[in-house]
Amino acid sequence: MDMISHGFIAYALLHRLPYSWLVLPIAFMPDIITFLPLLLQGKALTENSKREDVPNYVVTLYAITHSLVTYAVVFLIVAYFFGAWALLLGAWLIHILIDIPLHEADLLPVRFLYPLSNVHINGISYATPQFRLFNYAIITLLYIWGF
Repeated sequence: MDMISHGFIAYALLHRLPYSWLVLPIAFMPDIITFLPLLLQGKALTENSKREDVPNYVVTLYAITHSLVTYAVVFLIVAYFFGAWALLLGAWLIHILIDIPLHEADLLPVRFLYPLSNVHINGISYATPQFRLFNYAIITLLYIWGF
């Protein structure tokens, strides 16, 4: 899913938390960590990119930042040291849960149990026009319902 949609959905669901403005950067964080090094090299992935276009370090960063295992470890550490602040990390969890069924296996599958397993789902592409229309309709409904 596109990064902006991750932010909209996470904010719609978590906007009542204290310091909810932090939900947006946390929802963006998995993709920023993954793709910023690539962008700093003047490269980018597009809807037409192939697996061979993706550097190995991007695949590894993607696996780490889109892993429920990584999320659980970070959540437990933040909860231990910062208590309720860990609830803001729900934005990261929402990001991962949305991406699991919305990424096809041929480019960047979401290996959601990495590093324990490389299991993934061959999902549907979020880049299709039909899904984008559905996506923005869901976001609109979340905002109508949530505010």
